[in-house]
Amino acid sequence: MRNSYMLFVSLLFVWKMSGKGEISLTYTDFNAHDLVLVKEWEVKRSYIAIVKDARGKKYIIKQSKKDDVKGEMFCVREVAGAYLAKILGIPANEVLLIPAGVSVVGKKNKNRAATMHTFVEGIHWGVKKFEGSRFFSLRQRLSRAPSDAEKGLTLIVIKSMALHATLPLIVALDSFLGISGRNKRNLIYDESHDAFYVIDFDTGCTNNLCVWAIERLTEIMKSQDKVLEKQDIEGLILYKKMLEKIIHTISPAFVHTLLYDALVQAHIRDAGEAKKCVARYEDALTHSYGCIKKLIDVVKNVLMAYNKKIGFYHS
Repeated sequence: MRNSYMLFVSLLFVWKMSGKGEISLTYTDFNAHDLVLVKEWEVKRSYIAIVKDARGKKYIIKQSKKDDVKGEMFCVREVAGAYLAKILGIPANEVLLIPAGVSVVGKKNKNRAATMHTFVEGIHWGVKKFEGSRFFSLRQRLSRAPSDAEKGLTLIVIKSMALHATLPLIVALDSFLGISGRNKRNLIYDESHDAFYVIDFDTGCTNNLCVWAIERLTEIMKSQDKVLEKQDIEGLILYKKMLEKIIHTISPAFVHTLLYDALVQAHIRDAGEAKKCVARYEDALTHSYGCIKKLIDVVKNVLMAYNKKIGFYHS
């Protein structure tokens, strides 16, 4: 899976660390390949454009409709989330910044920041592959949940992520980043690589979903009914392993560096207000990071309990 994914990623988007330790998050190769506009449209919050270079390679340009700092901060969250997915080995499109003041084909407003995304071929959320499934929702709902009992890592999410080996990895990252709106529009299935690719990270860094995952799993563990099956347990094992990888790979200090490097490179006009936003994002991820260790222990307890019930070996 990892090798296939790396081959799939465009060589045009190269992420590197400079000699000063700054994380390079900006698309700079504007003159290397002529870009032409293929298609553009609007969605609720964003302007979207598909562009193509001279080799026929396609990219997506995305810019918030909001003409304020909060609108531009979507770019910072987008690029930070995609970068974390990359270093964790989670299939996702790569995203780079187009700074404010830089003009490029497909970018609506030159004076505001935008993002450039690798174009992921595939079908949204794998309807054809899982059309007969009773469950399919990776939405760890929060603010729009009808009740507390339906927030976070619900039974439906657990059974849904168990359908494919890449889905628990995505759910784990969403738990950490606080992305509660994962849905069929931002999840793409690539049949040629048999992998789900996640796109859209711009709503992350504001919520702590790990604390709600702890609540839901604790309820499942206390339940007298055997609600989880072998496939669900396998999914939880992969979920736990990715949470452990997050702990071992990402530190609060790294999150700080990533967010502030993205902020500087975006060239957002109101730097003071933007810094306040980044401080809130950092605070949210720090709280989430603190909950992950407890969440890992809770997942382990669930696995141990179910190992006794159904005799399923877990590692």
